[in-house]
Amino acid sequence: MIRNSLLAFSAIFIAGCATVAPVSTPPYFPSNPTAVLLKHQGEIEATGSVSTSGETFTAAYAPTPHLGLLASGSMALHKSGEPNGNQYAGEIGIGLFDTSAKDLVEHEVYGSVGWGTGHNFQQSIFPGDPAYNIPPRVEQTTDESILFWHAWLQADAGYAGKNGSFMVLVRFSFVNIYHDVLQNSMWDWDPYMGGPGYINYTSSTLNRLYFITPGFEARIGFEHIQLKASILTFIGISGVEYNSPPILPSLGLSYKF
Repeated sequence: MIRNSLLAFSAIFIAGCATVAPVSTPPYFPSNPTAVLLKHQGEIEATGSVSTSGETFTAAYAPTPHLGLLASGSMALHKSGEPNGNQYAGEIGIGLFDTSAKDLVEHEVYGSVGWGTGHNFQQSIFPGDPAYNIPPRVEQTTDESILFWHAWLQADAGYAGKNGSFMVLVRFSFVNIYHDVLQNSMWDWDPYMGGPGYINYTSSTLNRLYFITPGFEARIGFEHIQLKASILTFIGISGVEYNSPPILPSLGLSYKF
């Protein structure tokens, strides 16, 4: 009963999808850091969480007593915000973990590299003016596509028991937005140029981002399935234009096989 309640509560939260906001130009949405918490050889862990930066899903496996492998995917579906669009990214990583004090204290270090793509769309509409017989029209349309690769290094340490954990984590991230195509179509009224029409132009803005996301993660539940929550702080170092909101809360589930 309690296990089903944990699953239902997390599903409702994830379906709610908190508002996501970009941190740079071109728009980039950082993924949500999570602790891996592998404890022994052969263990498999899967986690999923949603935060103000979107949704993140991670799978990890321990092929040896202290080596961990991970694969992660993230998405930011910002359909109701500005810009309107989406971002998808995937990554693979490797790390080392160790436990002590009868497996209650754990520390780990992981690194990862991955690639992603984003698409953003905005449209500004003039409602028209019936008094002057002016119909509604699209004032401006913006369509943008980006490609990027990113890498991060993360260190975690804390208590990791059978039915819960509390970890301190710090992630340093680098993002290289190496492809950006922004297509603009803008309404223009110029009688000297032949009357009303649209002006179309294309631009490109490349960027490199450096930022740190330190914070805390707590888990509670059963041996194999636990509810997880985290509070992280987003700190931009270089290339970051929007540092708000600086607090990134998240909620999700973890499952160990």
